[in-house]
Amino acid sequence: MKDYLANEVRNVVVLGHSGAGKSSVIEACLYFTKAIERYGKNNDGTTALNYDPEEGKRGTSVYCHIAPVEWKDKKINFIDTPGYMDYAGEEATGLMMGDNALIVVNAKEGIEAGTERAWREAVSKQKIPTIFFINKMDVENANFDTVYSSIRDKFGKSVIPFEVPIIENGVVVGSVNILRRKAWYYNDRNT
Repeated sequence: MKDYLANEVRNVVVLGHSGAGKSSVIEACLYFTKAIERYGKNNDGTTALNYDPEEGKRGTSVYCHIAPVEWKDKKINFIDTPGYMDYAGEEATGLMMGDNALIVVNAKEGIEAGTERAWREAVSKQKIPTIFFINKMDVENANFDTVYSSIRDKFGKSVIPFEVPIIENGVVVGSVNILRRKAWYYNDRNT
């Protein structure tokens, strides 16, 4: 990895309820940017981040971890935090390092206690720019519209979508980037 100037580095603390998929989102970013060659899974202890034996045994984050990626001439340090309240000190450490926050929300479960805690800590206390990421759209009974509406109702009208899934017959087949006004399909039907 090359050296970066301070203005070329972004520190993004990744927060959310336990099981929302924080480590998996970061794992996908690492894989997509080719920082890792194999996409690991929490359940089998093969993720790039949860390498501690205790984390492998539990299948969840226990410690704060940093995952650097290079993207468009910038370095993004994703700071993975545990979702369990038992490890709130690790979350607080991540928040001290973060310039921005990404709150991961489970598309099936919606807003949970860890979601609210993450918002309170990142926005109300730390006052850092925050993005919500609705994850696990591939699980049964996932509902983007319901979860997005509940997030907007709970946290305010400043919560707006940047990207929304394209769903056909209950399956996510692509996404629409609202800002770019462009749709992407997973089967290469780009429009």
